[in-house]
Amino acid sequence: RRQECEEAVRLLRELLGRPIQNLRDVDNDEVEALFEQLPDPIRRRARHVTAENNRVRAFAQALREGDLHRAGALLLASHASLRDDYEVSRPELDAMVRALMDTDGVLGARLTGAGFGGACIAMVRAEAVERVLAEVPERYQAQLGDEAPNPTLFVVHASDGARVELLPSLTP
Repeated sequence: RRQECEEAVRLLRELLGRPIQNLRDVDNDEVEALFEQLPDPIRRRARHVTAENNRVRAFAQALREGDLHRAGALLLASHASLRDDYEVSRPELDAMVRALMDTDGVLGARLTGAGFGGACIAMVRAEAVERVLAEVPERYQAQLGDEAPNPTLFVVHASDGARVELLPSLTP
């Protein structure tokens, strides 16, 4: 995927006629306008990255505004893009996202990490956590059959993330 994104940068640099170092230097509208001029799968990789950048900004804004339904829809759109344009999902991840989304109280879900693995995140209303823990494993296994591994679900809470905190000096 990295090589394909680097090739997208090279091609977009030529097509746009300006210096581009990374896909973050290109607007999603520009990629869409040039979509047919890019070879596949390069065009889909570029579309995923540039659209994902927009989704991340929109997700942060939705959270600031308290619009949890919009934030959840953006998570689900991210999963679809990771599955279809970036092609890093797997049937098991898609089944987990469906199992989550079929459960009342889940606002959005997507694979997480670099893909090709087995982890998803979901936004779940606090009052639905117990329901998710009880219903999602059964829904997941119903999709994949008896051979499906039993999923492990973890309840986590969002935080401000990692940061450096300076302690006051201990010397007077």
